[in-house]
Amino acid sequence: MNWVAPTPFARPAASVIAVLFVAASFVMIRAALYELRRHGTSFLPTQATTALVRSGPYRFTRNPMYLAFALAYLGIAIAFSLLWAIVLLPAVLAAIQWSVIVREEDYLERKFREQYRVYKAGVRRWL
Repeated sequence: MNWVAPTPFARPAASVIAVLFVAASFVMIRAALYELRRHGTSFLPTQATTALVRSGPYRFTRNPMYLAFALAYLGIAIAFSLLWAIVLLPAVLAAIQWSVIVREEDYLERKFREQYRVYKAGVRRWL
């Protein structure tokens, strides 16, 4: 395994796993965007949230898009045999959680109050 430079699809099993992760990522992003549009709210963090979405992938995770990005990141790291990227994934996820997700959750709790607290109690942040 090459630590720095990419060596794409080093092993057939790794390439299958990589493709599955990236494909799952696209499916999850598409499903999340569909639910956001269906409820009339934006996916852009710079725009106000107009609805609390609890259907589709939001039934299983409060952050399906961030989870999808993590799956894509992992799939790409596996595809190119980038062990250093895989090792850094927990740090990337921690940075997303503490710099973005916590602020978003505070905003949603202020906006939707008890409705969001109930949702948060019943659905995990990641999985």
